[in-house]
Amino acid sequence: MSLAQRVSDLTVRVATEFKTVKTIITGNTAGTLTALTTTVKTSLLAAINEVKALADTKQNSLNFTPENIANKGSANGYASLDGGGKVPAAQLPAFVDDVLEFINLAAFPSTGTGGNLYVAIDTNIVYRWTGTAYVATNGALALGETSSTAYRGDRGAIAHTHALSSGNPHGTTFAQIQARPTTVAGYGLIDVFTKAEIGNIATNFVNEFNSAL
Repeated sequence: MSLAQRVSDLTVRVATEFKTVKTIITGNTAGTLTALTTTVKTSLLAAINEVKALADTKQNSLNFTPENIANKGSANGYASLDGGGKVPAAQLPAFVDDVLEFINLAAFPSTGTGGNLYVAIDTNIVYRWTGTAYVATNGALALGETSSTAYRGDRGAIAHTHALSSGNPHGTTFAQIQARPTTVAGYGLIDVFTKAEIGNIATNFVNEFNSAL
């Protein structure tokens, strides 16, 4: 098939589709806009606006009233969605999105903003502004290992499990025991014989017997 034939086929198809649209608009197959009341029949824009005006009067037939796009993302209107299908941060209340961090409580602004949350990085305590002062929202208790913080839960669980263990979980050797006693008495044992009482265990009693013969 030649290029000319392909262009010709495309032209016929476009004309056919256009005629169908004209039929819907005018109610006839003449392919004109004579059925419209617009005085300027040569203005396509005017004809389209007239069709829109007619369509706008048919809203009730759809059983709902479409939202005016001018109200999208506007006050007293409706929220819009971003490319990820979420409401943009600018359209959310301040307390949802505004969390501010400072090195410590002293670094907070002298006057806060209602709805914002303020985090002191040194203690991880979260505050809110009451209008006159900063008040901790988490009971002034944060995780950590200082006198003003709660101990880490995972470490506490490990310590508790270890405390319930038996035997020698650390594998501590006798040599590793500090300040260990050096005598039997030091261990508090009384039902034993001392080295002096036992004597020299290396004594050859056979030789002693032979010497006594």
